[in-house]
Amino acid sequence: MMGSYSYNVKEEYANLHAIFMMLHIFFAYVFMLNYLVAILSTIYEQMMEKGDFAFKCNKYKYIERYNISFQDQWGYSELVVHSPPLNLSLIVLLLAVLDKNAMQSASKMFSMTNFWMENMFFISYQLVYELSMVPVIYIRVLINVVTLAGPLEAIKLSIAWIPGGIFYLMYGVSCDMYYFIKILCDYKMDNDVQALKQEEDKLQDNIVIYSEIVEVLKCILFIIKQKEK
Repeated sequence: MMGSYSYNVKEEYANLHAIFMMLHIFFAYVFMLNYLVAILSTIYEQMMEKGDFAFKCNKYKYIERYNISFQDQWGYSELVVHSPPLNLSLIVLLLAVLDKNAMQSASKMFSMTNFWMENMFFISYQLVYELSMVPVIYIRVLINVVTLAGPLEAIKLSIAWIPGGIFYLMYGVSCDMYYFIKILCDYKMDNDVQALKQEEDKLQDNIVIYSEIVEVLKCILFIIKQKEK
């Protein structure tokens, strides 16, 4: 911007003035750029500290708000853990909110319904994908049989594959979908894995506590020996 102004300078000083003006603009821009970088780096560090503190505050508020509901054994946690607009369907649970047993059964039913509604998309996608691959695999196998096998073997395999290949591939699709749905239905496996993980965490905590106790006893023994000396 300083270079865009006109100045009244004598002719004998015009070249010298131009040189000093260019040097002044160059160093001023370098100084301003460094100043801008320093400001941005300082603000970035301050925002990082404030952001980390704000994250911890929000995390504490979240845990403080939902920790009690997560520990609930009667199904009342379903009333607070779902986000909009899914929480509008919680009106059906309000009918059983006064009875703990009814609330527990209703919450389990509601949770399973949401689980299957969410996974129906993945089940449908998997089924459509595998059905779309059936004709591709059928033609590809037939081409491999004709090109890679010998003449007699190609004829035998083609006779068996042309009428029976579709049924074989559909059987494979049905097996894949069966095992996929079976995995989704296996809730007990998830509970067993979670229980095993809790036992491992508890064992690890005990190891840490025992190690600290040993260190404390060593320190106490060292202090006693020092006093005896």
